[in-house]
Amino acid sequence: MSLCADTVKTYQFAGSQPKNLTFGVQYKVAYMANDTLISQQTCFQVNGTNTSEISIQAVLPDLTGFKVRILLSQAEATSNEAVLLDAFQATS
Repeated sequence: MSLCADTVKTYQFAGSQPKNLTFGVQYKVAYMANDTLISQQTCFQVNGTNTSEISIQAVLPDLTGFKVRILLSQAEATSNEAVLLDAFQATS
């Protein structure tokens, strides 16, 4: 997962026995200043524990309960939907 225009990247891996990471691991790559105050990419590792396991993070949100409304024209749209419809049509 990439955050803040690629300045911070997070990688989460669920646990696996062969790699000796039973409870998962998280890597965070971020820019940090070094001793001379020059920013460089740095990698941080956080290992999961038996009380705080690291699992794979979902990228897509849970859409349970959401409804889709398809608009065929401006006449069908509310004022907020009309603004979004205009923006969508301008980009397509």
